[in-house]
Amino acid sequence: MRWVEEAKKAETRAARIARAVEALHEGKGAR
Repeated sequence: MRWVEEAKKAETRAARIARAVEALHEGKGAR
């Protein structure tokens, strides 16, 4: 069941990246 853990890690990483991108966009808009 290793592929399940890998998939979860990938999802978490993607969500983290998406959140970081949103934060960057918000930061630029706030200036």
